[in-house]
Amino acid sequence: MARFLLGLASVALWVVLTGEAGAGVLVAVGTDYGEKPGESTDYGSQPIILRLDTADAAGAQPWFRSAVPEAAAPRLGPPVLVGVVEAAGGTAWTFGWTESGPIVFRSDDTGYCWTDVSDALPAGTRSHRARAMVFSNDVDGWMLTTDTMGVGPYLWRTRTAGREWEGVSSLSLSIGDTFHFRKAGPEIQLLRSSGDETTLSDLSNLSPKTADGVPLKGVRANAIGGYGSELWIAGDRDRNDTDKIVALYAHGPDGSWSRRGGEALPDGQLRSIAFASSTAGVACGSTIVGDVTYPLCVSTTDGGASWAQSTFPPDLAGMVVTDVVMDSPAESYAIAQRLGDPGMAILAAAERSRTWHRMDTDLDSSSHLRAMARLDVGAAR
Repeated sequence: MARFLLGLASVALWVVLTGEAGAGVLVAVGTDYGEKPGESTDYGSQPIILRLDTADAAGAQPWFRSAVPEAAAPRLGPPVLVGVVEAAGGTAWTFGWTESGPIVFRSDDTGYCWTDVSDALPAGTRSHRARAMVFSNDVDGWMLTTDTMGVGPYLWRTRTAGREWEGVSSLSLSIGDTFHFRKAGPEIQLLRSSGDETTLSDLSNLSPKTADGVPLKGVRANAIGGYGSELWIAGDRDRNDTDKIVALYAHGPDGSWSRRGGEALPDGQLRSIAFASSTAGVACGSTIVGDVTYPLCVSTTDGGASWAQSTFPPDLAGMVVTDVVMDSPAESYAIAQRLGDPGMAILAAAERSRTWHRMDTDLDSSSHLRAMARLDVGAAR
């Protein structure tokens, strides 16, 4: 997932799901901010949930706008959806917040219909914002929240498919810390970057005093991705350097890290990484040429030994790619956003992510998409 654009600027919470790519469904979420009606506090805003069956992506209007569930009780402020994840068997979750507290929706039919399950969240989250979520199967999941003042993050767990949540711990926070969920087979891990040090923890062994693994010195993670047991991150090597792709994976009984590749990449900031196989991957974000920001994506077909820069339509100047997913080794999809100003685009790329083009949607410039996830249709059948 991309760094969240609202809320606590110093905390980024991410989710990465790993699995074999193939024909699937994409779900993109965000907010349509609309027009401010009089003095209303909600600005006419509505959550956006879009669904795409990649088998039909060649159609004239491939994105289907899912119906958003009505809130069980009135809420204050614009609803902000910041993430979407898959559980299992076609079940998906999307999450975010309003001024009244966190919001969580669940779909049991690969994103066609959604149910508001926010009322099942613990009373202790009422002043919180749901920042990240991950499920290891259809019933066991984790959620990270912060309160409205940015305090936290707090870790919550469900063993009942979201019908009940229990508090696990409050993690200590320093300015600039980032937290990332990682799903690796049946295991859920928490990757944390604090200062210039990154550590990986198995959540099954998490206690109120988090037992971090062997730290990775000199790297602060900004985006994570992977395939199977291998973990990739894009991170700053030091606070004065631009981001570089770094391949990281835990190995051996001590959980130490090894590094591969990334020396020949263009300067820029990478916000999202996706892999469709052990060899095919793409990493996206932005780069600056002169004083103009442009989208940036680089792709690999040899497991990160080499990376090739992609091309984009010229009208995307001023935009950054905030999230990317791969449906197969040859097909990728991304969200591009004009930060600070209206404007967004959904992009698709064939040719192993070398050339990107716009996909048509019915969204206008007031729409802001924040995250995208791929659902495994085969698992739902």
